Amino acid sequence: MKGLRIFGLLILLAAVFATATYGASGPTNLAVESALAPALQTQEEAERLEFTFVVVNKSETYAGHQLVMSGKGTFDPNNIEDADGSGVYVVSDASSPQSPKPIVNIGAGTWRVKKGVEFTAGPTYGAATGGIADLLIELLPVGGDPIEAILRVVCNLPAVPYATGSPEGIVLTVPDVDTFTPITSETPGVPPFGITIISMLSVGEDDGEMEEAAPAMQMYDGADRLEFTFMVGNKSENVAGDQLVMSGRGSFDPYNLADAEGEGVFYQLDNDSEDRPKPLSGIGMGTWHVKEGIGFSSIGAYGVATAGVVDLLIELHPVDGDPIEATLRVVCNVPPAALFTGLPEGIVLTIPDVDTFTPKVSDTPGVPPLGITLISWVSELEPAPTPAWGIMRYDVAADLDTFDAMREVADGDVFPTGPFYLEGNIYPNGTLDADGVAPDDAEPIGIFRCWGWQYDGSAEGDAVVQQIYELDGLGEIHLQGRDSQPKAVIGGTGIFRDVSGVALRRDINPDNVTFHAVFDFR
Repeated sequence: MKGLRIFGLLILLAAVFATATYGASGPTNLAVESALAPALQTQEEAERLEFTFVVVNKSETYAGHQLVMSGKGTFDPNNIEDADGSGVYVVSDASSPQSPKPIVNIGAGTWRVKKGVEFTAGPTYGAATGGIADLLIELLPVGGDPIEAILRVVCNLPAVPYATGSPEGIVLTVPDVDTFTPITSETPGVPPFGITIISMLSVGEDDGEMEEAAPAMQMYDGADRLEFTFMVGNKSENVAGDQLVMSGRGSFDPYNLADAEGEGVFYQLDNDSEDRPKPLSGIGMGTWHVKEGIGFSSIGAYGVATAGVVDLLIELHPVDGDPIEATLRVVCNVPPAALFTGLPEGIVLTIPDVDTFTPKVSDTPGVPPLGITLISWVSELEPAPTPAWGIMRYDVAADLDTFDAMREVADGDVFPTGPFYLEGNIYPNGTLDADGVAPDDAEPIGIFRCWGWQYDGSAEGDAVVQQIYELDGLGEIHLQGRDSQPKAVIGGTGIFRDVSGVALRRDINPDNVTFHAVFDFR
């Protein structure tokens, strides 16, 4: 066959890299010593398998419901019960034509591995091997009790060829609730919507044993952080046919980008071979780690997911090669909430004076780029995670028919002074046009409520107000302050129960009271 179908491949990277020395700032510090390069090992020499995945699955019980899930962990293939790992998930109702809503019962939250159940290894191909891993996990939904589930990770290897008989990706089985399976296409050549990489990392030479994986989603000394996860298959911009398989996970402080960390693996392929792809001898394969963050912008959030773009300065550690500096751009769109950055989902890896690897974008409508990313709030692995930070944007359209005031408008005034009440609909950011009008198929994702005391009835009038933004499946955001000024975020319910920060209003059309609501949680 010609080439390796990367997207959708569960690539069990048996390129076993010697564990690099981690920084000393704490157990979750993923900074790799730049002087160390990974050493390639065989499958037999590895003591653990490491899995990383980001997928979008469909519900087998409820039409239109979908699961977005990511995670990372390890297990001993010779003692499968010795397993660990964690991640995040969002279940949404995608039957809505405009903006799916998180389902309340499982909704959004974190998950962690309780133990491994079974692992069936398939054949290997260079740095890859196929097989199926079953893990017993625990879902920790927002505002709910822990739920046991089974996570199955499936790997096929078309390059061998080898097939397990099951589609690529994961299967999440929640007993007596639902089963989420890969979204497959009837179009030939279109893989399932998801990708997973499992690397076998060797033990460190300093202590002779693998450090137990720490929960990936943690708070660092109380600092607010975001976590990124990605799996991609990119194309070279300089050499036709060359490809890049890359995965990684890390975190950063959005208000102090120098405080960023993360690591992963990469595998460069020569796809011109009529036989099968061959690793290139240049940057080839190896590990990478983050040196610092460069830039970050967010356009909004949905459940535990954040849509935005983060730029990172990283260092590649090729096998038997010197470290190479590069820049890594991670782009995350959130289609269920209609949050799009304007850039293709995935990553861009730029290696100065060497090459740039960009997402593979299909000309076929409905076929996504060959890769998937997730930027999520970082929180403790507890049953009710809360957003540690966030910049969230929504469109709001007041329903003027709901306006109720106790007094009549005084002569010379525009607004009635005294107590009043108003409510309206909340939409995803960008839904309303320049006139403040929503498309016919737009569905609200929440209700806006405002009440207070109008103390100035003039055209430039003002009021003291309290506001509630009720966001379906997530909770409420509570505000108070002067209507004409930024308002204080004083708390909320659901995932917003501990938030604080500032809320801004940017008018779209004052005549029909439509505006952009911007929340800056600190």
